[in-house]
Amino acid sequence: MTEINAAQMCKRIEAESDAQAQDILSRAGKEAARILEEARKEADTNREALLRAADRALIKIRERIVSSINLEKKKVVMAEKDKFVKSVLQLVRQEAESFRENREYPVFLKKEISSGIAVMDNSSVEIYYSFLDDKLFTGGFRKEIEDACREKIKGGVSLQFIKADFKDIGIIVQSKDGRLISDRRFLAFLKTSYDDIYMRLLKEAG
Repeated sequence: MTEINAAQMCKRIEAESDAQAQDILSRAGKEAARILEEARKEADTNREALLRAADRALIKIRERIVSSINLEKKKVVMAEKDKFVKSVLQLVRQEAESFRENREYPVFLKKEISSGIAVMDNSSVEIYYSFLDDKLFTGGFRKEIEDACREKIKGGVSLQFIKADFKDIGIIVQSKDGRLISDRRFLAFLKTSYDDIYMRLLKEAG
């Protein structure tokens, strides 16, 4: 009787062990499947995140490229405009230099001398002229200037004409004490007006 009970008990234990083993294997299989599914989902999520990040990176790269291209275009346009402006100003300088041979040049000099003297608060004034204009500043031309100044300036003015070493058209008017100077040369005018002229020409260039 005892041997039968023992055999039955062994069978029961074996059956229970098999059932437990099957249950453990079943749960382990389900857990493994769950882990694999989660890993797959995470991989999918990561892949989507990576793709989105790649898209954003590509958009930024594209924007930088477009921005760089536009900047280079602007640089090229500005360089061409700058070249145009400088060529125009060079032509202006050449035209100014050629004005010395124009018959109106002596009239221009008289006007500039008269305007320069008008701002001097001094009866003794020095007129500096270019050595290239030496042939103009003869006795007769100087007398014409002195007569014109006497008519405009009350009390008269004493003028001293001094040949200078500059080549520019125009003159420099200076009080004899050196306190007041009126630079009425063309390049002096161009220098003070350069920025304004430059910007106007840039606008004209489109």
